[in-house]
Amino acid sequence: MKENTEVYVQLFSHTYTFLLPLHSLNMAAIEKDLQLRKDHDGNYYLQDQIIRMYSFSALLQEPAEEELICCVLKQHDQQMVLRVHNVGDVITLTSPIHALPKYVRTKENSFLGGCVCYAEHEVGYVIDVEKLFHDVQESVSL
Repeated sequence: MKENTEVYVQLFSHTYTFLLPLHSLNMAAIEKDLQLRKDHDGNYYLQDQIIRMYSFSALLQEPAEEELICCVLKQHDQQMVLRVHNVGDVITLTSPIHALPKYVRTKENSFLGGCVCYAEHEVGYVIDVEKLFHDVQESVSL
């Protein structure tokens, strides 16, 4: 992946758009690694580009199979979960919605990494994200 590829990273109740590479889910470390600045309204900036923030629902309760990648797609307050087997798969969405990522969740309920589903029109592309070996309990709380 190119270093300037935008990726979505879920941090509990919010999803932030960052630029690769990401090395940590710790917000302080992310700020330092990416040299982010924060304004009085709580927006983060990378150089002069604002980092988009989306409200995000609670984590999924049911664990996915280990080999599956989960993407949570949100439109209004409704959710749809897509499970795809391979990074790079092209998926057709049932409605033109923006796709938000869901970390790969194993049977042991831990998070091994993530994926991004880019939705343009009604087609989404699943893109691999750097593996992040963090349990959700150890993730940063906002």
